[in-house]
Amino acid sequence: MFTRSIFLALLLIGIFTVSLLISYEGFQVSNLRTQHMSLDDVLSTCNQLESILDSHELSNEHMIRLLNNNKINDYLNSSEIHILEQCLQGKLPELSSYLISQKIGFLEGVGSHDAKGKAKIIMIEKNSYLRLESFEIAYTPVVDQDFQIPELHVYLSRGDTLSPEIYLDKLKTKLGSKNYKLPDVDLNEYNTVLLFDEIKNEPFVKITLEDPFYVRDAIADFADNTKTISSPTI
Repeated sequence: MFTRSIFLALLLIGIFTVSLLISYEGFQVSNLRTQHMSLDDVLSTCNQLESILDSHELSNEHMIRLLNNNKINDYLNSSEIHILEQCLQGKLPELSSYLISQKIGFLEGVGSHDAKGKAKIIMIEKNSYLRLESFEIAYTPVVDQDFQIPELHVYLSRGDTLSPEIYLDKLKTKLGSKNYKLPDVDLNEYNTVLLFDEIKNEPFVKITLEDPFYVRDAIADFADNTKTISSPTI
């Protein structure tokens, strides 16, 4: 009986882990049809795709994001999606950087601050970008005439402090995912992103960037999605 209970528990853990992996981004584009196309066919098909994307005012980056979120059908019809699949099959080596993160991390509040969301390092046209996705950052309001909402700026650093650091930009707080172009830097050395409050001169959020590892990242992504940010958000 005990052995059977252990077996059932392991089976449930296995099913849970597999379901996380299947739902995790990066696995969601595996249904593209495998095709063998000549270079001329690829170029012709991709030219058609460029026209389709222009007509819908979609960028390559937006297209890949829609694919990852299984929302491409909301924008393109079946014949347009067929052209998209054909072009992607020919251009996957070029576009695969949209699908595969070089580094990944999750937002962690520093001290009493609270945050959730995901960060990735991706390549777009041979340039590296830090990408913040679905993030929420909370602050504690103070009933004081001198209180100011935190003004957050984005830095790369070697650890939890700004010494040394690389400044990227002021935090872009509008809805949607945001990209921050990176200089030519060793991300194994500068492996921490700090969102630094310039008002109080203190770190507000940190993100530790690591090489992707799908089981760990899927579990971390699931845990992040279950977090609730209840305070006012930036």
